[in-house]
Amino acid sequence: MSGGVTLNSGTPYCIVQIVPRMRRRRLLLRFVFGCLTAITLSSSLSAGNISGDTSNALRSPGSALPSSTRVLIVRPVSPSETTTVAGDVAYVKSFYSGRRHVSLLERSMSRCDELMNSTKDDASGISGGGNNFLSPYELGDAFPNHLLCISRNDRARRGGRRMENNFLAVEADFMLFARSRDHAAELSAKIDEATAAVPLDTLNGTITSRSRHDQLLRHEVDVNIIDVSANPRKVYNWVHHAIPARLDGYDYVWFIDGDIVLMSLNWQAYFHQVNVMRPKICSASIIGESPEKKAGTYWTTLRYQSDPRLLAGEVTISELGYTMLEVSTWLRYREILVNETEVMRNISLGGENCFDMGWCHLAKNDMVGRQERGPILDRDIEYVASHGENSSHVMEVNDSTEGAIRGRSCVVFYQTPLQHVNKKSFVHDDAQIEASKGLCQFFRGQKGVIGAGGLWTVHQLFVAPKEGPAMKNDK
Repeated sequence: MSGGVTLNSGTPYCIVQIVPRMRRRRLLLRFVFGCLTAITLSSSLSAGNISGDTSNALRSPGSALPSSTRVLIVRPVSPSETTTVAGDVAYVKSFYSGRRHVSLLERSMSRCDELMNSTKDDASGISGGGNNFLSPYELGDAFPNHLLCISRNDRARRGGRRMENNFLAVEADFMLFARSRDHAAELSAKIDEATAAVPLDTLNGTITSRSRHDQLLRHEVDVNIIDVSANPRKVYNWVHHAIPARLDGYDYVWFIDGDIVLMSLNWQAYFHQVNVMRPKICSASIIGESPEKKAGTYWTTLRYQSDPRLLAGEVTISELGYTMLEVSTWLRYREILVNETEVMRNISLGGENCFDMGWCHLAKNDMVGRQERGPILDRDIEYVASHGENSSHVMEVNDSTEGAIRGRSCVVFYQTPLQHVNKKSFVHDDAQIEASKGLCQFFRGQKGVIGAGGLWTVHQLFVAPKEGPAMKNDK
């Protein structure tokens, strides 16, 4: 198939066989890119080809290239979700071709001035602490947050670090589960069609000249489409296909349902927070498909928070449909499951309940003892000016604070929402309902996972740093 798409049957053997070939190709591309960029990037920056504040966001001191974070995005796709997923794949593929990464980086921070200059809350000293007039429904991938906007202007401060351009520094690949062989072929064709329609080299609305450097493909996105018609249950396929051999070389595995619109996410802001906090498990917050259907998720602790000062929370659950895990955390969790015959039987029947509580318990407590509820109730999720063990931490790029916020268990990023259009593509039959009950009995009875009441609680909140006068509008 063209466009880097491979079709496979639903067996682990097929996947294991294609990994070495993909890795050889990827290593060759990195070698060529490194050699060419070492020659061209320095002159490109000094010539002012990267405009405004974004020039400082592209690199860290002492290195010509940003370090890469590798993510495998795993998605089940029903026929009704084909267009959404194909558009998302084409969008991500566009990051690495030509100079589109420059325009995307500019767009991700294009509304920062509006956020930082909004109503000032005197008590907090943070711009934007009052009325949040920016709407994630209207702005989508351009919806900003405080950490992103402060880091935009953060040159020599806070340890002298630069924010990386995550449209280049994060290398994403896809593993997609199609409902049939024909559906897999249709999905592949839709991805090719959507990819061809993306303007790869637009910058500020105009077509840029294509130098040899600009034409270079910085990362070839692998798109592996697997026919899972033998058993289309998503958790079963995660366990069956997201295996050590397939995840070799990746930092994160990101499980995203087919009715989540990845293009709605501010990619730069999301991965900037990931780089600062380095959580074991994390997710974007969730909004619905419109302001009238704004919830997007049953769990109030995982919903977008309108107060822009609330950046993140360490929670007791990270929902199935949009969670990203460190590969090492996922593989530890998977190993626990595959050694339990009854658990695997329930998963094969479509059991899902309590699965997304168990991994939070593992990440925080190594699945030892009882999972604890957080001290903050969902109704009390609000900006807390005082910081401490049971209130909040400041989230900022600073050596003095990062030790307190890094490596948390399950983190939701409240100011980088994803849109959930809720296709409800699966009908839960009686067998799946019983299998889900069986999973909960295992996790709660044998592994100490928290009861339902504890899922409406938060361990700790992470808030925006106070903006000093020297930081404001410093360009």
